[in-house]
Amino acid sequence: MSGLASLQTLVPVELDIRTVYKAPKVIRDYKIWRPENQQGYSTKGDNLIRWKIPSDEILDLKRSSLMMKVILEKTGGSYIRLAQGCPIIDRVRIVIGNAEMDTQFYNRSMNYQWNTSISADIQASIGQDKMGYGTQTDRNAEGADPNGTTYTIIMKSGILNNDILPMKILNQMGGKVKNAFIEMTLAQPRQCLESDGDNLQITVNQLEWDYYKLSGSQWEADLASKISSGRFTFGYRDWTVFQNPVQSSSNDLMIPWRGSSLNAIHTILVSGADLNNPLVNDRYTTWLKRLTAVGVVPTCDVTQYTYNFNNNWDPQEAISCRDDADRAYNMYLTDQGVWDNRMHMRFPATIDQESFNNDQFTMILDYQSIPRNVWNTQTQDSIFNDLSSVDNSMNIILRLDLSNPPPVNTTAYHLISHNVIMKVGSDGELIKVF
Repeated sequence: MSGLASLQTLVPVELDIRTVYKAPKVIRDYKIWRPENQQGYSTKGDNLIRWKIPSDEILDLKRSSLMMKVILEKTGGSYIRLAQGCPIIDRVRIVIGNAEMDTQFYNRSMNYQWNTSISADIQASIGQDKMGYGTQTDRNAEGADPNGTTYTIIMKSGILNNDILPMKILNQMGGKVKNAFIEMTLAQPRQCLESDGDNLQITVNQLEWDYYKLSGSQWEADLASKISSGRFTFGYRDWTVFQNPVQSSSNDLMIPWRGSSLNAIHTILVSGADLNNPLVNDRYTTWLKRLTAVGVVPTCDVTQYTYNFNNNWDPQEAISCRDDADRAYNMYLTDQGVWDNRMHMRFPATIDQESFNNDQFTMILDYQSIPRNVWNTQTQDSIFNDLSSVDNSMNIILRLDLSNPPPVNTTAYHLISHNVIMKVGSDGELIKVF
């Protein structure tokens, strides 16, 4: 056989007869979740927001959102406002029984994910002001309101990335109510506010976390059977953040990540001297390629980078960042799944090349064996990359070259995209597989 006759016939969706299915009999109840201390929290006192996870429910967190009223205070000065993206949550700690998930630099991680993935048009259409983005004028007005401004925050950390949390079933298996809670630590005001005043403070109250409670006798029984049989796993994408000082023109930066499913490594550079300086604007949305201020001689630019993972340099020929940083920018496009040389691109990149070189520069190496594609990211996010560092004692290394020694206090943040799998023991306890 030769030619087309040798090929297997595939019936495309357009020529196939659609198969229909019946949805499970599940009731979705919209609910509002409130923290333990409903009187509010403040950087002047109790800065640890604690949520008790309902023990007798199956929670669907896929479309959940956290709303809170934020009141800002200062002494003197002419303005006070939130930094872009409402970065007031610094740490998220989740405890379910014996399992603990701890996310440091949550504000840094979520702002990075948002600003590399969500285009400005979409951001504006879904209420950017209420998510803490907007012009300085708009944010000044919100910060000056003595009654506070209500913001909406996306909460994706640890097992919350799994979307469905079957606490009711886990507790039935264990025969007791597990110790299950979420803690959120407020960031220090000087880290997340912009102001020319002194004695900055943050108060949050009227916290409401909306979600859906799922119920259905047969569906719950089927889900309980699957979980108790050991066939059920919690699998989700997560991010872990590390930081290093950048001190010379030639750097080998150690990243001590250990895990079994690496997707990509992202590194951004910021001025460490600005991290706690409220006079500096846009600290969570500015990532530098040129590390020196305008007019300072000599200039200090990123010239090239490469990563070492499991004792292999990748790529062996470092990624050049000179001029328009074409190779580095293509790495960003590939990571976002918007580049395809078959000309199937239909979605714009969130960061254009000019902004990439000016103030949104990121150094990415995509390790996914199945390249990301913006058309089907939800499907691909369920396919876990088989790339492990657990059995290797060596750190990941970023080899970073600059045109000149950097300013004092230059800081690198490394954001590791990876997958996590947790199984359920016979007693309903969560066990991390990797």
